[in-house]
Amino acid sequence: MRGLKIRMEYSVKGITFTKDELELVKLSDIDANSVPPCHIFTFIQERPFLLLRAGDFVEEEFLVKYKRKGIQSFYCLNIASEKESQKYKTIFSKFNNAKNEIQRRRVKDELVKIFADDYWKQSDKSFLSFVSACFDQFYNLPEDVVVSLQESSLVLYSRALLTSSFSVMNCVMHSILDTNFISDLYNASFMMDYSLGGRKEFNFLLSIACEKERNAPGSGIEFLKARNDASKELLEFTEHPNLSAELALEHSNCFYNPETVDFIRYHHEKADGSGFPGGHTYGAISETETILMFGDNITPFEEHIFQNYDGALLVKEGLSKLKKLTIQNKLPLNTTLSLWEEAMKWGVAVEERKQGEVA
Repeated sequence: MRGLKIRMEYSVKGITFTKDELELVKLSDIDANSVPPCHIFTFIQERPFLLLRAGDFVEEEFLVKYKRKGIQSFYCLNIASEKESQKYKTIFSKFNNAKNEIQRRRVKDELVKIFADDYWKQSDKSFLSFVSACFDQFYNLPEDVVVSLQESSLVLYSRALLTSSFSVMNCVMHSILDTNFISDLYNASFMMDYSLGGRKEFNFLLSIACEKERNAPGSGIEFLKARNDASKELLEFTEHPNLSAELALEHSNCFYNPETVDFIRYHHEKADGSGFPGGHTYGAISETETILMFGDNITPFEEHIFQNYDGALLVKEGLSKLKKLTIQNKLPLNTTLSLWEEAMKWGVAVEERKQGEVA
């Protein structure tokens, strides 16, 4: 009687896998200052240890440390592929090579079709492919910004990756196709909540207030006001758009248009003037100044572990939830939501028509 081969299943920090799913990757093939498309493990006495999650920032120091130890390779559980990420990088480069507005519009259409197919029609693609491409293409801030954010709070770090990537695509939806301006809004978005934890540990009360605020604008402030021990947190929370903008201005040399940093100040405003910190109404906020607001409200305030199937969850389901949130809480995002819905449906319809013609 032949014995059965048992596949050992592991679960490490919420990541479940078998050893057969892992690939051996040389240490020399892992790029420093990058966002890897895979979870990186090492095994000690047949027990797996997670070194980096997919999407974590790879510091040069990390690679040097293990090189000195004589480690030549790691095990990787792929979430996204370089091929998937490269297709977005290629499109971004086409924007740079476009000679006029007509050509840029054609590149926009190409990007919308691919994005819609990956994250609206499909349900098995990871958003990490797009996130990785955006980070490689648009991140201009010093290394210590991303490192300090990652060290202080994985919630703030993963949100920064997601909100800034959503801001890139939101620029495209609004036909903002100048890659220098897109880069500025990417980096502004990356620092949007930086004052909450970029240079200190992310406070637990602030984390609760942030998620309450995202789900029901106004409730985060009410939560902090109702506590007798949260006066410091209340001030930090209500002023964090201004405080984060001031911190971003310290890196004004990293922006092509430093004035875009001011957009950070508006990401918690509401159409009826009940937002903060300025209490501006919709009539006082331009559509461009709402670019960052979209990413902030569509992204859950929680640590995100990238998965193979998270693209549609973040984009399609996220947009559906944000639509309800906008109606309920008077967010100045109606125009933005209409642009996204129309673009996604158009992109899917065009691809389906093309596939039908080929068949």
